[in-house]
Amino acid sequence: MITTPNMPYVEGNGYTIWGWIPYQNNSGSAVTYCAHAINVHNPGGPWAHDFGCDHTTADQQGMAYPGRADPYRSWGWQTWDAPAGSYVISAGFWLNGHYLGDVESPMTTIGSH
Repeated sequence: MITTPNMPYVEGNGYTIWGWIPYQNNSGSAVTYCAHAINVHNPGGPWAHDFGCDHTTADQQGMAYPGRADPYRSWGWQTWDAPAGSYVISAGFWLNGHYLGDVESPMTTIGSH
């Protein structure tokens, strides 16, 4: 249900990561898309960053912007100035009260800054 060909997005400064999710939803159901960053050197540890979720939508395709929906509603949640390290963005969705996922992005490495 979720496709993620271009995740994660890393801004031109080389360390700001965006948790945006391009999606294709052919289920006909409304879903809520969410994302978080995982440190690849500590995959079982706490999330490196929780981007939050976007508004619930039944749109068949588009771009979800985790961090835009309540209680987040802030660019501070949609973006993350990552410390040096290697990360993947893990995306999933809520459907009928169940969290399904996660789809992981290719790894990105952030250098020291």
